[in-house]
Formats: sequence, C-alpha cells, structure tokens
Amino acid sequence: MLLPMKLPGSVRQRLTLPLWQSIIRIGIQQSWITLGAILSAFAYVLFQIPYNLAAGGVSGLGLIVHHYTGFSPGLFFLLANVPLFILGFFTLGRWRFIASSSVAVLVFSLATDYFMDHIPAVLG
Repeated sequence: MLLPMKLPGSVRQRLTLPLWQSIIRIGIQQSWITLGAILSAFAYVLFQIPYNLAAGGVSGLGLIVHHYTGFSPGLFFLLANVPLFILGFFTLGRWRFIASSSVAVLVFSLATDYFMDHIPAVLG
C-alpha cells in the first residue's frame, strides 16, 4: 500500500494552475524552444557545414549526406527524425513529447535551410 505523499507547495501550486496560466507557461516554453532551435541552426550553418564538422546524431549524418550528395541538411534532419518521433511517441510521453519536439525539429530544419540560403550571401 502506498502512503499519500505530501507535495511541496510549489509543486502543488503548479499542478493546480488555472487554464490561462498553463497556456501562458506552455507558450513561454515553446518560445524558448523556438529560440534555441534558431540559434542552433545558425551555429550549425555558420560553423559545422562550412568546415564539414560532423558532430554526430541526425545533424551530423545530415552533414555527411549533404557533403556527398548535395541533399539539403534541413530536409534530411526533418525526414530522419520521423522514425525517432514514432519511437518517442510510444516510449517517452505521447502527445506532450510530440508537441515540444515537433516545434524544435521543424524550426531547426526550416532555419537551417533559410540560413544556408542567406548567410553565404552576407559573408561572401
């Protein structure tokens, strides 16, 4: 038999937030995720792609594919994450995982392709 656990005040308060506060909190979280994905894409295009620094993971694999075939790294990143989304959906938390991760993947992919088109014109 499990004994009821007394939750600290801050945790109890977070669990009982009104709907409008929950929406604002989620909006702020998604804004930070978006900003982080844009900054990551900027750094990826500025430092990794020009010098062929494949760090690993899906983005590193995308860089290798881009180097040998010319295929867009942003589109490769988006397509290669589809199986990871399916796996994560069943193992990591269903819709909450999909919501946060899809924002990050979409923004990173789109920002990578955008920066690849516009940064060389600015630097070159």
